Amino acid sequence: MNAVRSSSGFLRRSVTPLSAPLSSSRLLSSSSSSQLPSSQRFISSASLRPNRIAATTRWSGSTTPSPNFFQIRTMASESKIKVLNPVVELDGDEMTRIIWQEIREKLILPYLDIDLKYYDLGLEYRDQTDDQVTIDAAEAIKKYGVGVKCATITPDEARVEEFKLKKMWLSPNGTIRNILGGTVFREPIIIPRIPRLVPGWNKPIVIGRHAFGDQYRAQDRVIPGPGKLELVYTPANGGEPERVQVYDFQGGGVTQCQYNTDESISGFAHASSRWPS
Repeated sequence: MNAVRSSSGFLRRSVTPLSAPLSSSRLLSSSSSSQLPSSQRFISSASLRPNRIAATTRWSGSTTPSPNFFQIRTMASESKIKVLNPVVELDGDEMTRIIWQEIREKLILPYLDIDLKYYDLGLEYRDQTDDQVTIDAAEAIKKYGVGVKCATITPDEARVEEFKLKKMWLSPNGTIRNILGGTVFREPIIIPRIPRLVPGWNKPIVIGRHAFGDQYRAQDRVIPGPGKLELVYTPANGGEPERVQVYDFQGGGVTQCQYNTDESISGFAHASSRWPS
């Protein structure tokens, strides 16, 4: 990391790039009109601080660094915004992993004093942990209340072969949503300079989606040949099992069984009525 990137947001905006002359007005007070010799330049991150002190003493004509120098250093160190509660960080796959790293290092950590609880949801690590890392990440979000997740791969047959996975793991989004029991609200970010397909729509269109059960926890099977498909419900109180014949296959086919709960359906309705509170 170079010297300018390792400085705080205050110094990053006010310090001249490495190839440009260094002036006392940038290191000290903007009200000063005296200039340093143009030969005074940044050299490396290791020499950045001594150069600032040398520039200050040369400008002031004293062997003691100017108080303005320490004032700027103090402002720089105090410029980070303190985030009171931890945020759960869920890393992802492929390019999102690279993009998130850039965002994290350049746009978040230099400006926020934040405790990030890191979980690696990359496909390889999910496979190593038998998807336990996804469950742990969801439980952490329940604990701390806020999580930021990168895009992840939901493996299909081709991905299982490509990554030599133990099995075809379920969608991490589905796993997290089932643990949180939440509702997904998708809201676009409107940017004035980016034209919209329908210019008259000035407010975002928000989509609320039930994100528990259903296809995320569905069980599916390939039917190899003729046979009867039945759905069986066995009461927990020991009552008589209830059987429903779904289909009498005369040849091969496919089947899928989905479910949901009254509690989750009610929660979805309440969340929709409260949006965007």
